[in-house]
Amino acid sequence: MDKESTAKVRASRAYNGTHFQNSPSVIPYDIKVNIVDLLGDQQRVPSGLFPMEVPVVADSVKSGMKATWLGHATVYIEMDGKRILTDPMLSDLAFPIKLIAPKRYDPPPLTVEILPSIDIVTISHDHFDHLDMKTVKILAESGSQFYVGIGLKAVLIEWGISAAQINEMDWWESLTLDEFTIHCTPARHYSGRTGLNNATLWTSWVISSPNHRIYHSGDSGYGDHFQIIGDKLGPIEMGFIKIGDYREELARMARHPHAYRAICSSGHRLKN
Repeated sequence: MDKESTAKVRASRAYNGTHFQNSPSVIPYDIKVNIVDLLGDQQRVPSGLFPMEVPVVADSVKSGMKATWLGHATVYIEMDGKRILTDPMLSDLAFPIKLIAPKRYDPPPLTVEILPSIDIVTISHDHFDHLDMKTVKILAESGSQFYVGIGLKAVLIEWGISAAQINEMDWWESLTLDEFTIHCTPARHYSGRTGLNNATLWTSWVISSPNHRIYHSGDSGYGDHFQIIGDKLGPIEMGFIKIGDYREELARMARHPHAYRAICSSGHRLKN
């Protein structure tokens, strides 16, 4: 990690001196709960392939907005003249050890090899199902700009990505690219490529263009950050919100839907 990154780590309010942390703190992870679920009788494998339509990628992107879900947290967006990709993971396996790696159920509608040049790539955190080395390396060859949380710059540089293409950000930092503004926003999660060491910062992202504004949650449990992001950076025209197995947090979300809804509602709806 270079001096600039080290300084950002130490200055971050989310860093407690040894690792990054959520505020308020989260319920400790209990692997026993997951084991019980795995031994249950839930249907975990779909009965057949999902219907899929191969999207048409325009030769040039003009005004307007179009979004295509490529699986899990990966979304391809065309917006006001730029191409955006969130959480780049387009490989078949979500772990380097093939024997135990989770395998993609369906192939992605678009492969990274046929994607056009991407202008903006946001990475919410370093877990293998959100950050794939092969995908990132191919994107970097076409000059993509990567927007990452604190600590991920060192990972990408280790993979051979030029530092000039990496924008390392803390929560509530904003950077501009032409007429676009990329906002790094909070999330409630954890990080670690091979262990849950929380050595890198997990994020969500708001991207605004001259005419549109979008939000990508990354992996995030429920919290007041949804409302805060909506208040500070809304209204959001389109939100890409991934919900995992957060149990108690999802129950709270069901009881208090307004904060969750705020992040992907228009301004007049926020007042209702």
